[in-house]
Amino acid sequence: MIFNGDSNSRQSYYRMQSKVQCNETVFGINTQSFHAPKLCENKRWNFSIQHLSHSSPFHAG
Repeated sequence: MIFNGDSNSRQSYYRMQSKVQCNETVFGINTQSFHAPKLCENKRWNFSIQHLSHSSPFHAG
């Protein structure tokens, strides 16, 4: 499940993350940033969620 966009999609990502048991990985140089790409995986359930910020005005890659 991919959430792509701004703070609204990030909130949806966090909401879904709170409902499933998954291990989060944060990508990028500044992993403390809200805009850093995030991936949360549950290998047992073969399920993952991902949040990607929109590109402008943020660089998401």
